[in-house]
Amino acid sequence: MNVYLDDIRNAPDGWVCVRWPSEAIALLKTGLVKKISLDHDLGDDAIGTGYDVLLWIEEAVATNNFSPPEIVIHSANISARHKMELAIDNIKKLNNGVHMRDAICILEEMSRNGFSVIVKIDGERWGDEHPKPYTVIIFGGNMVNNQSHRFDSDNFLDAVAAAVDCYKKQNQQLE
Repeated sequence: MNVYLDDIRNAPDGWVCVRWPSEAIALLKTGLVKKISLDHDLGDDAIGTGYDVLLWIEEAVATNNFSPPEIVIHSANISARHKMELAIDNIKKLNNGVHMRDAICILEEMSRNGFSVIVKIDGERWGDEHPKPYTVIIFGGNMVNNQSHRFDSDNFLDAVAAAVDCYKKQNQQLE
């Protein structure tokens, strides 16, 4: 299903038209939405904007393994469009193939398989002009392979994805 959120314009053929963020979110919760097109200004900011839908998608991806649909912005509001594009970029980063719950499970599996796993999330990284949250994941070898690996990133899931890729490659070499 394709969903078109707009308070004035009608949806193109083949799209379901909704007028409010709550309606769009209800359809997203069904898991049937393949593509969503968002306007920002919907006439009553107290009820919500297209950006609120993006915030819901972002949280659902980060906490519930939600698989987001393709997202398009058709808002004429240039500053809001920019903010929405940044939100979409963040959703894409969160949805890079490793979800939070899966990431923790994989790190636990690595530990159960004899690897020492250290996850350090700092409030800032030394030497940065503008400190920001930073993740370091270190895992050391098990009884068979005593090699250590370190993965640094300003995105937790990117660091986990890199560690998981390395872990999987090591397991393939042992087989």
